[in-house]
Amino acid sequence: MQPLCQICCNPKRRLRFHTEQIAICQWCVTELSTTETSPARVLDERRLTVTSTLKEAAERELARLIKLRMPVPQLSIARLESATTYADALVRRDESLLQSMFRSMVDDTKRREQVAAVTARRRDELLAAHRDATATHQRQQQELEARISSAEAALRRVPEAVDQEIQRLVKEVKLVAPTKSKEIRLLRAFHIGLIDFERTQHARPEQSEYEEQKRRIRARDSFRCVCCLRGFAQGELHVHHVLPLSRYGTNSDPNLVTLCHPCHNKQHPDIQVTRSFPIKRRPPTLRFVAIDVETTGLSNDDSIIEIAAVRFVGGQAEEVFCSLIRTKRVISPQIERLTGISQAMISAAPHPETVMRDFVAFVSGHRLVFHNASFDMRFIGKYLEYYGHSLPDRILDTLPLARRKLPTLSSHRLANLVQHLGLPVRPSHRAQDDSLATGHLYLALREISSPRPKKKRKRTTVQSSKQSKAASAADGDA
Repeated sequence: MQPLCQICCNPKRRLRFHTEQIAICQWCVTELSTTETSPARVLDERRLTVTSTLKEAAERELARLIKLRMPVPQLSIARLESATTYADALVRRDESLLQSMFRSMVDDTKRREQVAAVTARRRDELLAAHRDATATHQRQQQELEARISSAEAALRRVPEAVDQEIQRLVKEVKLVAPTKSKEIRLLRAFHIGLIDFERTQHARPEQSEYEEQKRRIRARDSFRCVCCLRGFAQGELHVHHVLPLSRYGTNSDPNLVTLCHPCHNKQHPDIQVTRSFPIKRRPPTLRFVAIDVETTGLSNDDSIIEIAAVRFVGGQAEEVFCSLIRTKRVISPQIERLTGISQAMISAAPHPETVMRDFVAFVSGHRLVFHNASFDMRFIGKYLEYYGHSLPDRILDTLPLARRKLPTLSSHRLANLVQHLGLPVRPSHRAQDDSLATGHLYLALREISSPRPKKKRKRTTVQSSKQSKAASAADGDA
């Protein structure tokens, strides 16, 4: 399954550059090279937009709620005083005409009592209605005040909400999901190191630092073009900025890729790089096993105490086999200080027959790479013959290879070569570390061209020169 572009994550777009640290399509490269917006501006605009939106909404809601505040309802004294008039009218309405005339002429006491009772009942009703209205108003105002407090709290929480929105945006940037948002794509480019926060223009680093960086990028890309995935000699590779420095690209490693001449020319159609000799291509998948052993000494009577093999595929360490080996020989204090392997460790180690069986199964079918193969194979061959295994016939030695390609070095020991080439490994007199260093050393030496011997010019003698001149004069006369 083809990996996705880390910027747009669009499965329909083919990757243009693909390394351990970056996967990007040409569409995103073009967009990032033409846009002038920076991640800082994107975050500032998003922050201002979210702040204004949330603040305006909170202020508008707060103003609306404040307008809903109402004063406490008051009971009018006039309504209480009108209760007597209301009661008198009600009593008169209930009486008959004759009763009314009789009472007005004879005795009005009973009527006055009825009016007083109705007046008192009317007053009680008005007071009860006022109490209910007051309680309802108080409850509504309490609810309103709670909503106002909530609106004020929301207004105070606007900065916190803005920070949460920015965090949500950052989480969306880290998600591997297709997006159409230019903001997300720009922030993803910043996240993987293609551009910096302010998108400032960068200058090339110092020459020595830049050369070291280019060696590191070639080694990271396994000395292969990341576009056509073919291996080339070191002189045929360019270290190319995915986003040019003139378009605010960074000098960080994710913004650098290894390209061959043809693929580099496609990126720079106005700068054509040519060679007078054909490009030396190498297979895209290089498979071999780097091996190293640690022994109890240097003589033929000594034994192996540790063996390691690292399988390399396509320029990368894929799998490791490492094991101590039991032996009857006593480990000297010098060997123990050098390797860190003690006698107790060897006593608990597996039997040599088991280790060699697993070792043969691990390395079978691969090319074996050693540093000073004569020393290592002297011990490995003795164990293989003793336990009935065949000797390997596909062996490469990095020691004569380094002497041929780096003749000016005073020492071709493994540690000196690793330090001279600036490889990302360090030998430690342990089989696994040394075999890993041997594998990386072999990959680096493959990319160094051997110095060509100077051709000796043929010296012509004086007599032969005179004879050639005479012959040419005779040809001219003829």
